[in-house]
Formats: sequence, structure tokens, C-alpha cells
Amino acid sequence: MRSNRWQVALAAVALGLVGGCKRRAAAGEAPPAASDPNAAVQVAIGGSSACAVLAGGTVQCWGANGYGQLGDGGNQARLVPAAVPGLTGVAEVDVGDAHACARKADGTVWCWGSGSDGAIGNGARLNARSPVQVAGLPAVRDIGTSGGNTCAVAVDGGTWCWGSNVFGESAQPAGVREVLSPTRIAGLGPAVEVDTGQNHTCARLADGTVWCWGGSGPLGDGASVQRHSPVQVQGVAGATALAVGQNHNCALVAGGAVTCWGSTGGGGGGMRATPVALSAVVSLTAGNYSTCATLADGVAQCWGTNYEGKFLVPATQRSVMAPTPLPGVAGVSAVALGIGYQCALQRAGSLRCWGTLRQPGGGRSVLRTATVYPVTFDGRSPAPPLVPDPPSGGSIVAAANALANAAADTRQGLNAAQAAAQAAAPAGAQEPLEARIARTTAVTATPREVTVGGQRVTAERCALDGPALLKDSGSGVLPSIAFDRRGALYLVDGDQRVRRYDRVRGQECRFAVDPAFGAGGVLALPSSVSHVSVDRRGAVVASGVLGSFVIEDGAVTTRCNRGAHGYVSMSSRGPGYGVFPGSPVRLVEYDDGACTVTPWTYENPFRSVSAVGFDGRNILLAGSMPDRGGHQVAILDDRGRERARFGSPSGTAADGFCWVHGLSACRAGVCAIDTNCDRIHLWTTRGVHVGNVGAGELLGVSRPWLSAIEPGRRGEVFIATGVRREPTAANVYEGVLFRVSGL
Repeated sequence: MRSNRWQVALAAVALGLVGGCKRRAAAGEAPPAASDPNAAVQVAIGGSSACAVLAGGTVQCWGANGYGQLGDGGNQARLVPAAVPGLTGVAEVDVGDAHACARKADGTVWCWGSGSDGAIGNGARLNARSPVQVAGLPAVRDIGTSGGNTCAVAVDGGTWCWGSNVFGESAQPAGVREVLSPTRIAGLGPAVEVDTGQNHTCARLADGTVWCWGGSGPLGDGASVQRHSPVQVQGVAGATALAVGQNHNCALVAGGAVTCWGSTGGGGGGMRATPVALSAVVSLTAGNYSTCATLADGVAQCWGTNYEGKFLVPATQRSVMAPTPLPGVAGVSAVALGIGYQCALQRAGSLRCWGTLRQPGGGRSVLRTATVYPVTFDGRSPAPPLVPDPPSGGSIVAAANALANAAADTRQGLNAAQAAAQAAAPAGAQEPLEARIARTTAVTATPREVTVGGQRVTAERCALDGPALLKDSGSGVLPSIAFDRRGALYLVDGDQRVRRYDRVRGQECRFAVDPAFGAGGVLALPSSVSHVSVDRRGAVVASGVLGSFVIEDGAVTTRCNRGAHGYVSMSSRGPGYGVFPGSPVRLVEYDDGACTVTPWTYENPFRSVSAVGFDGRNILLAGSMPDRGGHQVAILDDRGRERARFGSPSGTAADGFCWVHGLSACRAGVCAIDTNCDRIHLWTTRGVHVGNVGAGELLGVSRPWLSAIEPGRRGEVFIATGVRREPTAANVYEGVLFRVSGL
């Protein structure tokens, strides 16, 4: 999973004052060790790192550091806290997926780490390994960060956001995908607090109301619709504190009561605010399908998804449905919730942490503990009691490994038998694939620049380090690709296994094998798969005819949908959509082992569905028409209502499709790959045909088999193809990846 932001504070440190720390409660106790400049007064945990504000106004961080998210000027991970050099006078810190921001007592904001989508507010997409001041902001009283954006509340009550706006989380119009500099949100009353989730944002106003915007589901307005401007949360009044999680939110209201809405993973939640059976709450934090509330007696009550045992109960207990005391940690002021790493700040001034911090994008573990351990900031913090990652990832992965070994033995036997048969066969019989590969030459490509509908379109071939992807069929050599939020590439290879590649730093079109994923970058599954995608939490979902597999931290954690289906394409903002036998589309959801497949009531315009995609707000479908057999593309909302449909019934027409094998959001609106007609089509979301281009002409290869199209991070798309090697008589295809700009 990926995280948005979780943090904890001692609530009574200057409620409503510019110099105060992050608020999570209406009441609380003063810092117990304020005379000690190395005492932590506030802690924030992000997706891959954690930071603490100390009583002396300095900040120390620990965890992953590949994007500079520790702010120490380097890129080495740290198991124990280290100071952020030069950062003083800090009142509040918050941590996102791979970046962090601090608010100083003078009202300035300083950020560091990943600059993806402009998240650190430096007017660009550049990473910063040391804190840089965010320009263009008035004096600020509160900040909040997430996986891709940052927001701040000014002393005058104005709310400002910057970074990702793919889901409207920065409250800018649809079509604006990123905001590189702070921009004030229009139409929102005076605010006192702001907090951000994975793809949505909420603000608490001075009048006690709460307003949210961004991705659908956790907005609390009773609908499941994406909003690019603030809407009021229904049923919440007199709010005194706000806690925003990945896909849910909670508010503390007068009297110490709690109400929540969204996907909490446990008690409380839904499309509208629902009370939680708690009282006398003094601090509140929301995380990844999890919530913790600290009571006046120092007991921390938690509920939701017990991912990796985050609630200090056995990990086999998948969910905690009602508020339950956090065992073994007493006298708690507040709790910080990460994806798999948590900390409890105690009234005595001590900090206790447990769990796992991972590389961004759900990569390998940086820090993994099985016990609660103390964290200090005096330079003598003990190293955490590390435990290794599970070698097999659980029983499913053990079964996968056994099956993979058995399959390898079987293939070895078949190859030997095939070689023996070949030796005895008459001349001209088909050679084994390995022998044919040895006689062929690697594919060369000379991508070109073309003009489509007045737009300049360019392509470049991407380098995939490691063994070439080879198969004797163009359709099976590289059938599917997907990217996570940090740009890591996942693909299905010709042996129907999942591979992971990390983007080489500074090179948009070169990917290196991640040796920590599976076995040397390759993960064999208990059954074959043909499709891979990334869900809204950042987990990888691989699917095929015998079901789907959820992959986290390089291992299978869940098997879903054991019934036969073609593939599941996961949405980054909601459930997945799977194509099942007979080509109906089904909703596919899972939550830590609980897998559900339900009918999707939609206006199906097609006899047979061939592809499912997303444009951030809508579901894109392609398929054959019931009366004429040609292909069309339709745009549906998440309630299944058709908003547009396009494509001539004649495949030979300029705006017609022969067979759509994949479609995706792109700069034009919608891009579709027509495998049978060797074309890439550009359409607007209103159904206006921008134009098409011959794929072979653009990519500089002869008759490519177009297998997948996926959007990148910077307005480009990536196209996966199978291209036949020379000599073509050998019938060997090589999987090739292209980066295309301008579509």
C-alpha cells in the first residue's frame, strides 16, 4: 500500500495559535518535557519515513531517503532519527509518501523530498534533499501533506494547496493535473485546520463545519462523486479537530465525541458521517483504513484494518471492528498511524514505535520490527530490533514458489523431450523456442516524430535492463504494464509472471530490474496471469483466468476472485472492474483477504467488452457492437451511465476501430490502441475524433502487436508491443516498451 499522511500531536500546545503544533484534539496536556530540547512534541509518519518536532524547535527524521525525504542532504536510509540540518524554530511537521513539510513559528513553510507533481511547492517537479522555503504563501497556521499534494491554512483563514490535482485534491478544475506553486482555494470560508488524504483533502472551518474535495467516497456529502471544489460534510457540526486518512475521515466534536465517514476498515464510516461509540476523546488520528483515539485516561482506542498487526494484536486478526484498547502501551497522549509503522507518544515524554517502514511504492522494507521499541532524539536512540522480511510472504507465496519450481521442472522435461523429438524429426520441423531465439537478432527501432490533428507526437524506445522479453507470440510476450505513483514499472512477461523495474534516476525511459521483488525481480504466481494494474492503495493486482493476486512488498498477500475471468483493471480511486466470461463487467473489491465480486449495473453498449480503462473520473470501456460487430469506445460514470460513445462502425474509416486492445486517459482525452488495424486513436472525452497514427510508423517497427497503453506521470503514455525478430521465419517476438509524448 501507499500512504497519504498520518501524524500525531500534543493537542493543547497552543490551540489556535500560529506557533502551535498540529492539532488532533480539543484538549490535552502540555509537553511533559518541554525543558528538554530533545523531547518530541509532535510526530508524523508518512509512507516511507517519519519525522518528529522537538521541544527545541528542531526536526529529526528516519526511514527511507531515496528522494531526500529525510532532508539531510543525502539519500541514505536511516534506522534511527537524525537532524534535518539548518531547520530551526519549527512548530509543526507533516510527512507524505516521499516528501515532508515543516511550518515554522514565524508562519513560513519549508518542504523537502520528492517534487513529483510539484508537491514541495518549488515551482517545479524537482526533488530537494534539503528544506526549501515555499514561496508565495502568507503566514501559515496549519499544514497537511499526502502522497502527492500539500495544503496550508493561512493566519487569515485562507486555504492554499499545491501538488497533484489528478482527483481534484488541490481543488483546481478538472484537466489540471498538477499545481506547481501554492494556489488559494476559491469559495471556502475561513479555515483553522487542513488535512489531506491519498486523493482528497478536508478543511475544518472556524464555524465548526468540515468541507472536503477531491476523490469520490470519503467526502461525506452522501455521494460517490469526485469534486474539484469544496463540499460540506453532512452531519458534522461543532468540530474541534480533524483527522484525514487514506480513504476516510474523522472529526472530534464538542464533548469529546467522534464521528467518521468513508472507508474506515472497521466501525464507523460510509458516505455520510456516522458516530463512533467513544467519549472523552482528547486526540484523534486517521491512517490507512485505521483510526486511533486517545482518551483522557491515557488509553488509546483503535479500530479498522489490522495491517501487519498494527494494533498490537495478531496479524491473523484482519480487522478490529470496534474501538479496542491498544495493548501494552499506557499513558498515551496520541498515536501516529502509518501503513505498517506506528508510534505512541506517552505522557511521560517517551516515544514507542513498532512495525515496518518501506521504500516508496510498496518496495522492500527499510525498517521492520516485531516488537515495540523506544525512539529517542538525543543521539543515543537504540537501533530498532530488526527482523527480516518473511522469506516467502506467506502460505500463498510458498505455494507459488512450489508451483513455479514444479513448472520449471516440467518445462525442463518438456524442453528435453522436445529437443529429442527435434533431433529425430524430419527437416523443416519447428525448432524449440530457445533454439530459434539463438538464431534471431534483437529488435531495433527508429521512432519518428509525426503530427496528429495538429499535435506533434514523438516516441522513444525505453530500455528495460535485464534479460530480453521473448515469446513465440506477439500477443503473449508483453501483455500488460502498470505504473505505481513513484514510477516503478510492473509488467507481465511471456511466462505469465509479474516483473518489477525501478525507473533509473534522471532517465524517464530506462528501467532497472528490482532484485528485491520476488526472486531477482520476477514473481511466479500459483496460476498464470495476463494483466497487472495498481489499485488505489498502491498495491499491485495481477489477474488471469483463475483469479487475481494482490502483491505487496514483492509477495502475494491475498488471492481474490477464484472464479474464471479475463482480467481485472484496478481503479486508483475506487473498486476494480473485471471482465468475466461472457464479457460482463463486474465490480471487484478486496480488503485484507476479504474478496468480493458483485454485478455492476451499467448501460452495457457492447456485445463483448475488450478493454477497461480510467480517465480519473470516468470508466472507459471498449468492445464490439451487438449488431454490426465493429468496435467502439464508451465513457461511463461510476454509476454505469453512458456519457459518450464514439467510433465509426466501419474499421476502415478514419475514426473507426478494428479491435481495441487497450485504452487510457491521455492529453487528448482518450487514447485507444487498435491492434488489428495497427493504429493509435486520439479522442476527446466529448467524442470528438482528434486523429490517429499508424503505430508502426510512429514507433519505427514493422507491424507491432499493440498490447497495452498506460499513462505516465508527465503527460506521456507508455505503449507495450510485441515485435517479431529477424529472421521473421523463426517466429520469435520481443516485448518492447515505448514512451510517447504529445498524445
